[in-house]
Amino acid sequence: MIKKKLCDFNVSINGEEKNIQRVPFSVRSLLGEAPESIEATFSLQLDEKRREGEFVFLKISELPKGARVSVSGIELYHGAVARRGVCLDITSALSGSGILEITVNDENAGIFAPVELVRTDFAIIDKVHVTQLHEAGKTVLNLRLEALGAVDSVRAVATLVSGAGQIYYAGLTGGKGTITVPDPLYWWPKGLGVQNLYKLTVNLYGNMEIEDTLEMRVGIRSLTTANSADGSLLEVGGVSFLPMGATYRAPSVYNGADTDRALEAEIGAAARSGFNTLVITSDSSFPSERFFELCDAYGIVAVRECADVDAEAELLRSVAHHPSVGIVDIVGAGDEIDVAAEKLHSINAGFEFSTEEHPVKYPGDFSLPTYKTLRDSVAEGERNLFSETVEEGSQGRVGDMLDMVREEHLYPSDLYGFSYSTAVLAAERTAERIAKARIGRGRAGRAVISTLSPSGSLADEAMLDSMRRPKALAYKAAASFAPVTVIPERDGYSVAFTASNESRKHFIGALEYKIIDRFNRVIFRGEDSCVVESSGVKRLFVRDFSEWLVGHEKEYYLEYTLREGNGIAAGGTLLFVPAKRFRFEDPEIEAHIAGEDRRFTVTLTAKAYVRALELDFEDTDVIFHENYIDLTSPAPVKISFTVVGGMTTRERLASSLRLRSLR
Repeated sequence: MIKKKLCDFNVSINGEEKNIQRVPFSVRSLLGEAPESIEATFSLQLDEKRREGEFVFLKISELPKGARVSVSGIELYHGAVARRGVCLDITSALSGSGILEITVNDENAGIFAPVELVRTDFAIIDKVHVTQLHEAGKTVLNLRLEALGAVDSVRAVATLVSGAGQIYYAGLTGGKGTITVPDPLYWWPKGLGVQNLYKLTVNLYGNMEIEDTLEMRVGIRSLTTANSADGSLLEVGGVSFLPMGATYRAPSVYNGADTDRALEAEIGAAARSGFNTLVITSDSSFPSERFFELCDAYGIVAVRECADVDAEAELLRSVAHHPSVGIVDIVGAGDEIDVAAEKLHSINAGFEFSTEEHPVKYPGDFSLPTYKTLRDSVAEGERNLFSETVEEGSQGRVGDMLDMVREEHLYPSDLYGFSYSTAVLAAERTAERIAKARIGRGRAGRAVISTLSPSGSLADEAMLDSMRRPKALAYKAAASFAPVTVIPERDGYSVAFTASNESRKHFIGALEYKIIDRFNRVIFRGEDSCVVESSGVKRLFVRDFSEWLVGHEKEYYLEYTLREGNGIAAGGTLLFVPAKRFRFEDPEIEAHIAGEDRRFTVTLTAKAYVRALELDFEDTDVIFHENYIDLTSPAPVKISFTVVGGMTTRERLASSLRLRSLR
C-alpha cells in the first residue's frame, strides 16, 4: 500500500483563479468582501497512472453540505449533508485526465487537512460499525466492516483492549464478527461513575501483511429513556438520572483547527459546569466526530433532536459506537411514531427514543457578556448602557434587563456594572429553575436544560459568551448540577431544606446552618443529620429563624453547608431581603496570587460578608475553578485558575486583577 498526501490545490472562486494554495485554507481566507453567491473549485492533477489490478482511493477529512467531488469529469460524490472521513474509490475515473475537482458553495468551506491518495492491490477500510447486546454478566459487541477494493482477497482481525489491560480478539468473516466481553467496565455519565473506554483496532491483512488499520474508542453502556416518554428522566445501567445540561448548536461549517478549538472550549466548559447531558437541537447541523469523542471523555450524554430519521440514518449509524450516543428525540412524528422508531432501530437496535410534537423550547435567562468580551466587542466611546451599539447588539433587550436588575440590585452606573448585575441575576434565576426541577424530579420535562453556546447577540441566555468565556450561569450551574445538592426554600422567616441526590450511592451526612451578621459573626448555629437515597429527593426539615432575624433582616443572612464526613458536598447563602436592601459593609478584600507558568491560585480574605464576588483580569484570559462566590468568614478562600494562551507572572496578574461584588 502506498499513501501520498495532497497539499497544493489550484483554487478558482466564481471563475477567478486564486493560484495554488497550500492546505489548510478556506474560501473566506482568499476573499476580500464575500459575494452574495459562491462557487469555489479546488483542483489538482493526479499525475500517476494506475497499474493493472491496482485500486486507488481518496480519503478526504471534511466535506461541507452540497460539496461535489469529481475525477476526470466523473462525479463521484455529491453530499446532501456535511461529512467527515469521506473515502472514495477513484480507480475507474483515473483512466481519463486524472484531474481531481472539489466544488463547494460556502465561504467557510475549505481544505483543512491534506487529502490522502491511497494505492493498493487489496482493499482499505471505509467504516467500522459497532453495536452492543447486553446479556447477564457480559456484553456482546457486533462488528461490521465496510471496505473498498478487492474485499474478498483480504481478512480482518479486531482487537479490543480495556483500560485495565484485558485483550479480546475477533476475526471478521465477510466483514462481520463479534467480541464477547465478560464483566465489562461500563461507561457512566458524569456524576454516576467512571467514563471507561475500550480501544478497538481493526487490521486488514493482504498477503500476511497489514494493509490498513482503523482505531476507535468504544464505550460499553446500556442507555434508555426511563419513566416518561419525553425523556425527562434517563436511565443508564439500571440507574435513573436527571438530565442536567444545555442545548448545543453545532456549527454549520467545519473550519478545521479553529472549529476544534472552539468545540473543545465549549465541551470543556460544559464538563466543568457539571453537565451530564447536551441536547443537539433539530435546527442544528449534525455534530462532528470530535464532538462525540469529547462527550465520551467527559461523560456527557448526547441527545439528538431529529425530525427526519431517514435523512440522518447514515450519520446516526456512523456515531453509534460512541457511548455518549443512544438517545434520539423524535420530533413531529405524530401517528407515524412507530414507523420512525422502527427506522431508528434498524440503524442501531441499541438506540432509544423520546417523542416530542414540536422541538422543545428550553428556558433561559438573558445576560450581557463578560467584561473582556464587552471591552473587545464594543468601542470605547460606545460603552454606555444606551449606546446604539449596545442596544442593537442586545437585540433591544436593554430595557428588559434594566427592569430585571432594579428589582434586586442597585441601579448600575456603567456598562460593566450592568453586565455584572445581569450575569448574577440570570445565574440566580437559572439556579432557582434548576432547584424546582430537581425537587420535582422527572415531572417538569427537561427543565434543567438551558443554553450552552452564544447566538451572537450581546444579550444572550447562553452560559458561555461569544469568546467562549464562562459567564456566571456556567459557574452557578456547577453548584446546581452537583450530584448531591441542598435546596433552601424561604417562606417569611422559615426555610425548608430539600436534598437532591443524583448519584449511585445513598448520601449519609449532615446539614449545618448558621445565622450570620454582615461582619461574618455567627449569631446562631444548628446541625441535623440527613440520609438521602440514590437517585432520590428528600425534604429534610423546616426551620423557623424568626427568633434571630426579626428586626435584623437587612444585616443577617443564612449560610447552609451539606457535609459528608470531612468534606463539603454543597452549600450557599440566603438573604431575607432583596440584595439592594442588605447593608453590605466594606469587606476590605485582600488577594494574594501564587503559582507559575499557567497554573495559579488566588487566596482571598475579607473582613465582612461578600456576595457574588466576581474575579477577572483586565489583560489576561483565564479559566477559574469557580467564580461568583460568597465570602462568609474571615478564613482564607483559595481559588485555582489556569491561564489561557501564553505564560505570565504573578506580578502581572496581581496588577490586573479586578474584583466586583454586589456592594
